[in-house]
Amino acid sequence: MSLEKEPTRNKYIMLIAIAILVVLSYLIIKSFLVSLINAFILAYLIKPLFTKLNKRFSKGLSASISILTLTIIIIIPSIMLGAKIITQAPALIQENSINSILSFISEKATEIGIKIDIKSLAERAVSLLVNLLNSALILIPHLIFSIIITLMGIYFILYNWTILSIKVKHFIPFKDREIIVKDISNSTKAIIYGSVLVGFIEFVISAIGFYIAGVKSYLFLSLLIFLFAFIPGLGPAAVWIPTFVYYLVKSASYFTPITILVTGLIVSILIDTIIRTKILSKSSNINPLIMLMGILGGIPLFGIFGFIIGPLVLVYTIKIIEDIIAS
Repeated sequence: MSLEKEPTRNKYIMLIAIAILVVLSYLIIKSFLVSLINAFILAYLIKPLFTKLNKRFSKGLSASISILTLTIIIIIPSIMLGAKIITQAPALIQENSINSILSFISEKATEIGIKIDIKSLAERAVSLLVNLLNSALILIPHLIFSIIITLMGIYFILYNWTILSIKVKHFIPFKDREIIVKDISNSTKAIIYGSVLVGFIEFVISAIGFYIAGVKSYLFLSLLIFLFAFIPGLGPAAVWIPTFVYYLVKSASYFTPITILVTGLIVSILIDTIIRTKILSKSSNINPLIMLMGILGGIPLFGIFGFIIGPLVLVYTIKIIEDIIAS
């Protein structure tokens, strides 16, 4: 072989070696890739706290205190709340609330000439819920490791935030990289801070209202309201209206349905419409369709934080494509 072909051969060998290393690296971390993405989201959430602490303490100590605060405020209550919700979910089925609602809908649909196989749908829904609960129990060991990876990821992301930010900006191959970074940052804040805050407020208000109304599965239904808060076009009304109808038909007194109605109107009108508009600034320019597709596609792919990661991925992609077309 001639000496002229030697550099070319070495170049291809190097590219193949790099490709193999990249594939192997992906296979190694793919099980915890979602945990690393979750680490970035949580690190972004507590970054303001880390910044304030870092003015007085070292990076390591500031990151540790931030993670401890996050664990106390979010993770521990979430685990306790999750356990409570899991106990309430079967209760909702056992008290035949779903079957009663579905039977009522089936009767009214038959009266106007519409045939719906409600029994089959109910059986499938219950079967799906049971399978999900069983899968959650099986995945507990993996969940523990995922939490450990997430917490460690948060620490190193916070500790190296400045370096990571510079490297990310450096790898953005556009002229107006500062504008791109600013637009992406605004969208990220709108989705993470705005949507999560609105959903959390709706969860708290609905939980208090449903509890006062005497709804047995108040936490489970409030969790559904929190999840539906991220879906444009549906929102909390998709949960509280059927609940209101059920208790209006089945309840002996009007106190429970009226309380549910008042709670639902507060959540849907005051919080989901007025407060959401103020929190989610128009500068974010997040199309509702993008939000919906990101949420529906993100949750199966990324798990619990899919409702945040999905829309973020789509928004980032659109911003980059728009800049490519503009340039």
